[in-house]
Amino acid sequence: MKAIAMKRSILAVALAATCLLAVSAQAGDAWEDQAKQEIAYFKKYAKKAKDASKWADLAMGVVGTQHPLAAKELGKILMRDKDLEHQMILAAAMADFVDKEEGRVVAGEWLHKALEKGKYETEVVDSIVNSIGKLKYKPAVFSLCDMMKKGGDPYLMVTVVRAAGNLEDLRALPTLLGLWEKHPVGYSWETGEVSVDTGASGTADQDAAEAAWKAKYGSSMKAKGKPSVMFKLYIQELAKSVAKITGAKIASAQALREWMEAHIDELKEAGVEIPRYKGAPRKKDKDAKKKGKKKK
Repeated sequence: MKAIAMKRSILAVALAATCLLAVSAQAGDAWEDQAKQEIAYFKKYAKKAKDASKWADLAMGVVGTQHPLAAKELGKILMRDKDLEHQMILAAAMADFVDKEEGRVVAGEWLHKALEKGKYETEVVDSIVNSIGKLKYKPAVFSLCDMMKKGGDPYLMVTVVRAAGNLEDLRALPTLLGLWEKHPVGYSWETGEVSVDTGASGTADQDAAEAAWKAKYGSSMKAKGKPSVMFKLYIQELAKSVAKITGAKIASAQALREWMEAHIDELKEAGVEIPRYKGAPRKKDKDAKKKGKKKK
């Protein structure tokens, strides 16, 4: 009797598992069907939508499914659609693929493809980068690092630095360290926190750094504000990104280098090497050089 009861129990568990799998399969099919229906609806009416807001509503209907097929379809449209408004809508809307991991990954993948292969206006690139950061799509980290190294529009660079921080990827630290050591000034610290003011006054080093910033980016900032304010915002975002990645409040480039040296084993596991110092001459370097001359 016990053997029979046990067999019945095993059969009941197996049957329940089979039913559960069937329900899951049906749910999966329904999800995919919904995505296909929304994609078909979009394709049917998108060309007829002359108003950008109506076009956006159609696109958001596709996004609302959160299905990877939907993310792929919108990514392909982003890659081929030449309309600036459509590009802006899609670049921003794809950041909403956050409810399902499958959709998030595919959305990030196509945004990354668009960033690497597409030719867009700066504001579209800014939106693509921002969405990559919101989706925390880590495979794009080296593309963001390359953008930071190349430089460009200062407002875009702030977005790139912010997105790199949102990825919370240790592999971004060498680039952030290099940028911070290259531009170590530009804002003031108050009790360990960053504060940004609108004045142009400051130390001689700060004035020199801001003058260099203006010389490099001034032409693209005429209608957008003082270079000094933008420069401070850039450094502020850099510090925030470093904090997100390290989980520590780090007040200077030197402190970041020290943090990285203290966590060298963790960095090695992530494939990260601490870069050689390439910033302005440091006091300890100058002192060492003086000692070397005296010995001679």
